[in-house]
Amino acid sequence: MKAAKQIIVSEAGKQANKTLKNVRITHFEYQYTLNKKTSLPTKTFISMKYRDKLTKKNR
Repeated sequence: MKAAKQIIVSEAGKQANKTLKNVRITHFEYQYTLNKKTSLPTKTFISMKYRDKLTKKNR
């Protein structure tokens, strides 16, 4: 889950660190699709389930 938080911070910026302190990630899926010829990214998919420690809600 540490890797998941690092990916979120790299995508969303350092401000995400404050929010992630109150979140426990329970499921994380990350798919990154590359173009075979150019090796450039063509699609990114992120799915995450988490529990908010402050509100005690699952999302």
